Amino acid sequence: ATLPLPAAFEALQFPFELDPFQKKALAAVDRGESVLVAAHTSAGKTVVAQYAVATSLRGKQRVVYTSPIKALSNQKYRELMAQFRDVGLMTGDVSINVDASVLVMTTEILRNMLYRGHELVREVQWVIFDEVHYMRDKERGVIWEECIVLAPSAARFVFLSATIPNAAEFAGWIAATHGRPCHIVSTPHRPTPLEHWALPAGADGLYLLKSADGAFHTANFDAAMLALRKPAGAAAAAKAGSRDSPNLRRLLAQLQRRQLTPAIIFAFSRRECEGAAMHARSLEPLGEEQQAAVRQVFEAAVDTLSEADQRVTQIEAMLPLLLRGVAVHHSGLLPLLKELVEILFQEGLVRFLFATETFSLGLNMPARTVVFTSMRKWDGEVFRPPSAAEYIQMSGRAGRRGLDAQGMVVLLLNEEIEAEALQAMMSASPLPLESAFRLRYNTLLKLYALESYDVELLVRRSFYTYQRVGALPEIARRRAALEAEAAALTQPDEPRLRELLAARSERAGCEVAMEAFVRAPKHVLRFLQPGRLCLLEDASRGVSLGWGVLLGWRGTATSAYVGGASVPPERMRASELVLDVLLPCAAGAQALALAGDAPQPAPLHDPSAEAWVLPVRLSCLQQLSSVRLWLPDEVSSPESRRGVLHALRQVFAERRLADASAARQLNLRPLEHLGDSSPACKRAMGLLDAAVAREAQLDAELRRLPAVVLMDVGGETDGDGASGSNGAEASGAHVDGAGCGGAANGSGGATNGSGAGRPAGGATPATLVEREKRLSRKQLLQQQAAGLATEAAGVACDEFGETVRRMQRVLLRLGLVDSERVVLLKGRAAAEVDASDEVLVAELLYRGFFNELSPAAAAAVCSCLVAADMEKIKRPQTPLPALQPPLATLREVATEVARVYTDAGIATDEAEYVQRFDSGMVNMVHAWCEGATFAELCDSCELFEGSIIRAIRRLSELLDELKSAAKAMGNDELFSKLEESCRLLRRDIVFASSLYVEM
Repeated sequence: ATLPLPAAFEALQFPFELDPFQKKALAAVDRGESVLVAAHTSAGKTVVAQYAVATSLRGKQRVVYTSPIKALSNQKYRELMAQFRDVGLMTGDVSINVDASVLVMTTEILRNMLYRGHELVREVQWVIFDEVHYMRDKERGVIWEECIVLAPSAARFVFLSATIPNAAEFAGWIAATHGRPCHIVSTPHRPTPLEHWALPAGADGLYLLKSADGAFHTANFDAAMLALRKPAGAAAAAKAGSRDSPNLRRLLAQLQRRQLTPAIIFAFSRRECEGAAMHARSLEPLGEEQQAAVRQVFEAAVDTLSEADQRVTQIEAMLPLLLRGVAVHHSGLLPLLKELVEILFQEGLVRFLFATETFSLGLNMPARTVVFTSMRKWDGEVFRPPSAAEYIQMSGRAGRRGLDAQGMVVLLLNEEIEAEALQAMMSASPLPLESAFRLRYNTLLKLYALESYDVELLVRRSFYTYQRVGALPEIARRRAALEAEAAALTQPDEPRLRELLAARSERAGCEVAMEAFVRAPKHVLRFLQPGRLCLLEDASRGVSLGWGVLLGWRGTATSAYVGGASVPPERMRASELVLDVLLPCAAGAQALALAGDAPQPAPLHDPSAEAWVLPVRLSCLQQLSSVRLWLPDEVSSPESRRGVLHALRQVFAERRLADASAARQLNLRPLEHLGDSSPACKRAMGLLDAAVAREAQLDAELRRLPAVVLMDVGGETDGDGASGSNGAEASGAHVDGAGCGGAANGSGGATNGSGAGRPAGGATPATLVEREKRLSRKQLLQQQAAGLATEAAGVACDEFGETVRRMQRVLLRLGLVDSERVVLLKGRAAAEVDASDEVLVAELLYRGFFNELSPAAAAAVCSCLVAADMEKIKRPQTPLPALQPPLATLREVATEVARVYTDAGIATDEAEYVQRFDSGMVNMVHAWCEGATFAELCDSCELFEGSIIRAIRRLSELLDELKSAAKAMGNDELFSKLEESCRLLRRDIVFASSLYVEM
């Protein structure tokens, strides 16, 4: 039922009319009930947090405001301090006024307080979780779950989140965990609607693609693509991404002239971001009054730095840009400069902000306009378009509530895309909130030390378990339906049919073994000519790609050199060779690519299938045909690709490959075509011939049995993929299998489904193909039902149980706990470590690893322990001679720990585990501790200044944890040494105070 709203909200008055969703959320806070507020960026979620703070202060109780990252905590501290004054900050880097009634902190700090039973835990009335959708983060999401589960029963919660489709599920978990209601207040409404525009390379003007009312303008999109195809557009597109981009310069000038600033220009790399900012150097500078204000803020920010640090290149290069109202913001920027840019942007002194996508995460800084410099980004493996979620997150920065009638989004288009792809990217639904819960060793150790809690209870109350237990009724319903449908598909002579299907499966397995000889690079390379037909399967996704036409092949970048010597292609592994293949794909393939997903295959004869050229690793090759198609001179246009697809369909037309034995000769055979007469090849060939004969015998026997009329049970045709897409795909595999070493009986009848869906009482006997399809579907349904039974059993028996037992074996073996799970001294030390592998660190501590190291050397070697979280130095120096012995010891101990993990049943790649503790930064950290200037550090490696600072600050966190571990061990000498390491590390610009705290 809808609860009545109060006449007034007394804890805090607002100088504007509240939106309906805000009123509902504030009413829940007034009643002392938890609330989840899910809304778009800039919708006004912060109002609810402010009201919860005011409510707590009015009741003389304490409130905790948590955020996922330190930058957000610092920013929120500044905002709340200006409004409420009685505010403190705890981030690990800094602690200010920790006895304040309002404490802003990172989620990690709150977690540690909860485990230690800090007095704040008993006093807090409200806990505000900002950006709670971070809970889906694979690495850090578990911290949110632990905090929520361990929070005191008297606390109430305010959750602020972007829109999430499963808000009811999350709120249900909160209510179930704490025994009190949690209200859901959400709004799909954007307070400032968006207009999406395109600027094709070489075009003279902008094209409106999607208006504020949500309508997509197809005619404008077509005109934009036409402009891109013109010679001027092609020439401009060729320059895209270079420092000479006339389109971007013209756009910046136009935005400034039409007063469409401030604008955020998103680039997908830090180098591109800085390069793009150079286009703004020709813009008119700010007015004299604004320049004076910029100088005042800039000088106040850098005034606390030493003269040497003030001459760091990034700092000297920033001021000339700022005086033109231009700024840069990315993860490689000095923290001080990032905060300076944020403050100037909020003050309206930045007209053009060139940023990477990290700026779109959390910071509440909307703009009038958002620009994308490109529709391609590097994700660490390949270049791809931004996903729909990424696009929505960044474009959502456009439009300032109360200032703009609508926000403006501009896409700089340098290559053609499809209208459907853009529409999908602009209109995609938000991602659901999924648990990322996992168990860590320090979690187990902390819980073992608590008398009031245990591991099983934490797992049982987690969102992970709630999501899976909540799914049990639906799992049971689906299982019963599958079993009933399978039972209805029973038919006469089913055992004989099962034999035939088993024979077909055996033959297919023999073909796979045979194809291993065909796919060997030493054999196959000379047959990889353009036009040859090939059958592909993506084993990593369990997806058959069907038959395609080979256009060419190449080696991957990583396979070109091994050990400094060029490797001939015939000696490369199959995973190192890439085939370019034209394949039939389901409609909307480009939309999927723009969303960051792989295109989906389509049945060969599907009339809606689109022809696309996809890069496929040679290891995906299943069969290679002796048939080659004639190819046109170019296959880049849609028309030429459609022509090749038509020719491919003609090859597999039923009239062309009606005879199975004749069609099978189309497949390359090792003995006949490749000249492989090895014993292994001959043996595999013999097994294949025997399997083919057995299959033919059973096929003939079943065809001689009396005819069977199948009863229509409904839902049999185009069901769960067995007789719909699978059957259609089988047509290609049937004919081609029959013709190219293929899979089935060669009749080709699987494509038409003429018997499976016959009306009940039909007198026409079923064909053997139809009977096989019916049995295959029954078997698939039975497998699916069994899978659901296994899934339900896993939920019911606590799937974390075995994981906990294996982790306990590690802790017992290494002496962190005893057989009664009592935490020993080494375990107490490990429980203090969050920033690195706690088990390895505890082992190093108890072996006296740091005893003979100087404070500077100790800090340097510890940099290896946080290397997994840091950006790697591409060309690291050889470690100093004095550091090489401890580094060797570290690798030895890491190897031993990895083996303990493996022996306990925890899958661990020993080499990969040891490589996590990279030594690339040891010389740099050692030099810093010995007094090197920050400029000298920057000159010693190719890392951005911000990356260096982030690494050293992360190392500082680990040293603090090691100090706590040394204290837990009672090792005063080690504590003093690590204290000195911290003193050497924490100086100058690397540990400059946050401007949000100081200004």
